[in-house]
Amino acid sequence: MKRIINIGNKKQAIKDLEQFKNKHYEAIDIEFTNVHLLKLNKLIGYNFFKKNSLYVHSSTLWEIMQPVGKTGKHHYHGLEPMEIIDSLEALVNCLLIYETNPNRYAVLVLGNEKYQNIAVVIELNAGLSNDRFANINKVVTIFPKDNLDKKIIHIPVDKIVYKK
Repeated sequence: MKRIINIGNKKQAIKDLEQFKNKHYEAIDIEFTNVHLLKLNKLIGYNFFKKNSLYVHSSTLWEIMQPVGKTGKHHYHGLEPMEIIDSLEALVNCLLIYETNPNRYAVLVLGNEKYQNIAVVIELNAGLSNDRFANINKVVTIFPKDNLDKKIIHIPVDKIVYKK
């Protein structure tokens, strides 16, 4: 089963994400629409993203919204639904894109009062449940990224795809 969340309707998108904060969510694949990833291709200078939308599994959203470090889990990032939607909206004005693994890229965006920057890790040409969606852009995780200036210097130049 798949659900669509339109980030263009921010109020409804935030409401839709709220249900994934507790453990009793429905295990489904979610498509975020109105992400406008194809606009990033113009910034980057070549056809990097093939589709405008992003996909994510509900379990990934649950982990992203859990309190930071809860029960020793490093991938519990404590983000609120509004911060997730804001991060997805900000992708088209990103600060930096760099390769973390083959076909996996961190897209850094300006954060808010709580977090200086936020990283959205996207896997290109991925699949979700049962490989029903081949060749999609999949959100691997979203997390706060502070001290960006200190961390950028450790990223090999050949891994940087775009820098503002």
